[in-house]
Amino acid sequence: MTQLDPQQRMSYPSLDGSLLSLTYRSRASFPWSEGDLRDFERKADARNRSEDISGVVVYDDGHFFQWLEGPAEGLTRVWDSVQRDPRHADIRVRSAGPTKNRVFGDFGMKLLQRGDPLWSATALLAPAVPHLVETVVVPALVAQRTELRRDLPQVDPRAAEFANLLIGTDPNAASALARELSQRAGSLAFSRATLFDPAARSLGDLWYHDDCSALELDLGLVRMQAIVRELGAVANLTGLGLPAVLVAPQPGEPHLLGATLDTELLWQAGWDAHAEFPATDDELQSLLAGEWFDALDLSLSPALRREDWLVRVAHTVATARIASRNPALVVVVGGRSFAAGESASDAASVGADVNGSQVLQLGASIEEVLRRPRSTQRRKESAKSATKRAAKERGGRG
Repeated sequence: MTQLDPQQRMSYPSLDGSLLSLTYRSRASFPWSEGDLRDFERKADARNRSEDISGVVVYDDGHFFQWLEGPAEGLTRVWDSVQRDPRHADIRVRSAGPTKNRVFGDFGMKLLQRGDPLWSATALLAPAVPHLVETVVVPALVAQRTELRRDLPQVDPRAAEFANLLIGTDPNAASALARELSQRAGSLAFSRATLFDPAARSLGDLWYHDDCSALELDLGLVRMQAIVRELGAVANLTGLGLPAVLVAPQPGEPHLLGATLDTELLWQAGWDAHAEFPATDDELQSLLAGEWFDALDLSLSPALRREDWLVRVAHTVATARIASRNPALVVVVGGRSFAAGESASDAASVGADVNGSQVLQLGASIEEVLRRPRSTQRRKESAKSATKRAAKERGGRG
């Protein structure tokens, strides 16, 4: 039987009669055949339905990620059974707590494997299974059940209300609403796509239409940043050892919410995320030259359109590639300027590889680029070309 560490015991569901949700990851204690998996799915489905439990389990290369939901009493019995199951090893709880709505109400237990329709088109490494489920599979299942597009999730109708509360006189009201809506969303990635990013854009629109001051805009974004940190503090981290990412706002960008959100999202998914706030391109280049990073995540304001900053971003990306110890550095760019429907800007237009505003696929997109065969010479040539282009657009000052 797997023993729970203190963090897992704290996350253990309480018997309070509420609807609960629990997610965990584990490692198979022996290689599972296709027959083993189907037998497991059949028996788990029958057991879960008898306890009114629904859920999904993802299996890839000897690793499991499972999401369970249902009444406290039934979920507790199923969870006790999981812990006693000798087929699971290294069980680690990722999250557990009350929830208002089921995500997988039609599934007693649905097994997903590589090649299934809802599996990411990009084959991820086994340690990334929890990240895949949180940022790709779960949003896809939710989208399928609610007839939403996974790549453009429906904005929560209360996002504008949340934005107004952020600049109101009662910050606790904003925190309470964020907790309620985030719990319903089920993951930080989905909360960001449906609540936090739309609320940031709402704040920017309020400022643009003179319905709030610049000070109120900044206050609202800072409050939202604090709420994100508060929500992230209760998450169970996995320490999966995924690639190292340097997360930073574009040098000179005063709005730090985008960097905070990306750091929390990647950190909770097990990435080695390093948050820094360089004031200049030189400081950013020093960070990249001093330590190996697999990726650089740059963000502009999530609230304001920064089209006039794009030449600056292109210059930053180009010089960052040249300075980096990693000649194949993957560069992510995000912010309102790159959000769908906000402008014609895309990652390639500034010499980057990944659009970080597509938050549901952020980690998967980085990993896809990491696996592409790219020669050192091609990356260096690309960086030099981007530098020349940025310098020309800036009138030779780059």
